[in-house]
Amino acid sequence: MEAPLSIVQLRPQSPFEVAAQELLRAWVPADLDVEIEAFLHGGEEVGGSEPSTEFWAVPGVSPSSAGPRPSVPPDAATVVMQDALQAVAAVPPSSLPPEQALARTKALQVMQQQVEILTLEALSDVDSRQLFTLDDQPSTAAWVKAQQVPGVGREDVTLARRLRDVPKVAEELRAGRMSTTTGTRLSAFLAKARQHLDRADGLIDGLDAEEMLYGVAVDGICDMVAEQIGGASAAEQDFAELRETLEDVVSAGGSQAERLEAALVVFAHRCDTALLPSGLAMLLDALLPAQHQKRADRADDERGFSLVRKGLGSGWHCKGDLDDETGEMLATVLDAATATDADSPADTTAWREGRAAVGDDTLAPQDWPAEQRRPRTRAKARHDALTLGLRALLRSGALGTRGKVLPHIGVTVGLDFLHGVPGSLPARTAHGARLTRAQVRELLCRSTFTRLVLDAKRRVVDVSHTQRTSTGLERLLLGVQCGGVCQRKGCGNGPATGHRLKPHHGELFSNTGRTTIDDTVMLCEIDHDHELHGKGRTLELKDGRVLGPHGWGRR
Repeated sequence: MEAPLSIVQLRPQSPFEVAAQELLRAWVPADLDVEIEAFLHGGEEVGGSEPSTEFWAVPGVSPSSAGPRPSVPPDAATVVMQDALQAVAAVPPSSLPPEQALARTKALQVMQQQVEILTLEALSDVDSRQLFTLDDQPSTAAWVKAQQVPGVGREDVTLARRLRDVPKVAEELRAGRMSTTTGTRLSAFLAKARQHLDRADGLIDGLDAEEMLYGVAVDGICDMVAEQIGGASAAEQDFAELRETLEDVVSAGGSQAERLEAALVVFAHRCDTALLPSGLAMLLDALLPAQHQKRADRADDERGFSLVRKGLGSGWHCKGDLDDETGEMLATVLDAATATDADSPADTTAWREGRAAVGDDTLAPQDWPAEQRRPRTRAKARHDALTLGLRALLRSGALGTRGKVLPHIGVTVGLDFLHGVPGSLPARTAHGARLTRAQVRELLCRSTFTRLVLDAKRRVVDVSHTQRTSTGLERLLLGVQCGGVCQRKGCGNGPATGHRLKPHHGELFSNTGRTTIDDTVMLCEIDHDHELHGKGRTLELKDGRVLGPHGWGRR
């Protein structure tokens, strides 16, 4: 008869197991204490079932086709830890004396870090020995996903794999001197840099390797730390010791990867946690300047911005990618405009009042009661800051003139619409936006404006003078009169399509010596420059008139 499957404790206990046992004894009810002691010290067998030899239970041995694989229990140390955690969970922290509850919390925080490291090491083992195949999974990542354990994902698998290549980081994690978040960031840095290190040509990204290593691992790290210290004289001794430590690391010998890893571990311990991501990014760009330039060139090549009217309803939709310079300028403008936004204090007040009324700092404004006044979202605040910045830009006149007129918002609106006459057409901007009465009134309240009156046939009161070109006001009048669209029949070009409109004399100025609105036609650049003057073609207008290169109705 086959012997039952047994798992017994046959080795000295680790410090972690001892701690687990202490937790188990402290919080398990007294009536279970005898059984626990027997289990912990008496070699109590776990899982006395008697599986058939048909079933596979040893890594590397293929299962037979006789039936499903049995569930193999974990090792004894893991079982002890599981039972200890269950015992801890059975005792609510609120039932403990204050000092003991606080001590428990501290112990659990330490254990959480230890369990994370143990899990990473276990994942690394699953990956290196391909243990995932025992559960018929194609990869470690697929196996982890199949476990459906909350909080464990692909990023943990990535870190577990990388830890094999970063022994100093792994050592810091194992000793509890570094968080897994920091370990993830350092291992990612080294993974990106590794292919450029320890090359046969003695270069790092095309530059002398030792000079580059010293510049990054000593000067670069010292600069980053000094920036955080902010010139504090009290830290001068620590700073000198830091430089000496880093110089020793760089000159200690070994591979470039090993020395860089050691320097980064020192940096991680000296860097503020919140500033570590940006600090590592700076150091990586310093280490790989050619790669940095490639990314900048790619950002420049991929730059683009689109702004289109929404297909249904009001509003605009914008999307795109900005290069470094444009993005920085936009961010600077938004920051400056936000600082002067009159609504920002109201947002602060709304936050304070909302949190006080709700009584829960963890709730987001969208989860507050409907009657509670909410602050603007960050996205809305940034949108409003952009509005303030654009208003200031248009008011400044810094963009020069276009058609002898400063850039401005043009709105065409009928009196019937302003007075709320049923069926009246809405207001329309030069770029095709349809505005409500409330929007028009708001614009009138906060803008300087020019009022143009048209008759029922959209004719503007005539203005004439002896200058050859139309004045800025006349160009504005003509643009309103033609609806901001080229007057050639069948042409829809205008500012809304990115085409400039040009005024053209119906009768040649050389013949009449005067410029009038009735004698001026607004044509797009294509029709004016290429069709009329370039090719000498006669154009038919939307009102039925014919215009040639030499005047009305002549070819």
